[in-house]
Amino acid sequence: LGFLRSRELGAQRPAVLQCLEQARRTMSLASSTEKEFVGKTSGRGAVHWLDVDPVEGRYLLSGTLGACISCYDVATAEVKELFCTKSPRAKPPVITFASGGRAPAPAARSTGSGVSCLQWYPHDSGAFLNSSFDGGIHLWDTNTQQVVRSYDQDSCVFSLHLCPSLMSHMLLAVGSEDHKVRLLDVRTTTSTHVLVGHKACVFTVKWHPADEYSLATGSADRTIKIWDVRRGGAFLTLDQRNGAEQQYPVLKSTFTPAKQVLKPRQVITSHDSSITSLCFSPTGSYLLSSGCDNQMRLWNFNMQNTMACDYFSSSLADCYT
Repeated sequence: LGFLRSRELGAQRPAVLQCLEQARRTMSLASSTEKEFVGKTSGRGAVHWLDVDPVEGRYLLSGTLGACISCYDVATAEVKELFCTKSPRAKPPVITFASGGRAPAPAARSTGSGVSCLQWYPHDSGAFLNSSFDGGIHLWDTNTQQVVRSYDQDSCVFSLHLCPSLMSHMLLAVGSEDHKVRLLDVRTTTSTHVLVGHKACVFTVKWHPADEYSLATGSADRTIKIWDVRRGGAFLTLDQRNGAEQQYPVLKSTFTPAKQVLKPRQVITSHDSSITSLCFSPTGSYLLSSGCDNQMRLWNFNMQNTMACDYFSSSLADCYT
């Protein structure tokens, strides 16, 4: 009542009340007591990736470190299909079904390693893509339960994302261990672009939902880069300090014949550790990032800066812009 009274008197801004209510709902999130997904994935490694189909919002893909891909029907909490790309104890890879009494389908091609990323095909739940840590990328047909196309890479693949619009191009962005971002044409299986700029492994890639030529990437070098694939170069590196001078600048040595001079060099970082995940808002106005520094940052994509939002603050009143 005290807060409502202060709001009524104009002592508190409307944004504070909105933020407090959003924070209350977020803090009250809990596991559903009505549905629990139990599939035949025991012994095949921990779940590493999840993705819900964008068409019906009904089917959930689950990929494990044991190279097993399961498809769940969230409406009935049952496993519809189980894509075992590498079964335990060196047995041949198979595809089986957990319900319906159907016979096992023919053997599928083994990826040889754990599932690093999954994505449903945009606008169609009849296909999905998966990548593995051994560099394999596969396009699956969910109707035939078969791999219909493969895109093998020379380096470990951590992340992939197919452009959601599919209007101007059908490019698949791939983040890999060799510090590069590759753009693959899913129709021809060929590499069309190689984006170079990161100095460490690229852990996450994400296309802009409204601009099919803008791509965001996050790396172990602590930076988030925004690329225009028509130019082939990064035109922006998001700065967690919004351009402010760093407290501890890195010193760059410049040697001259007379003496050695130390000059401060600003190092732009987006997080204090590796960036592990990126997610755009539906309109593309905001970008949410998370990293190994246990922080989540909300970026105003139009203003190209980070918003004053601390998701781990003990004082919820400080979580507004």
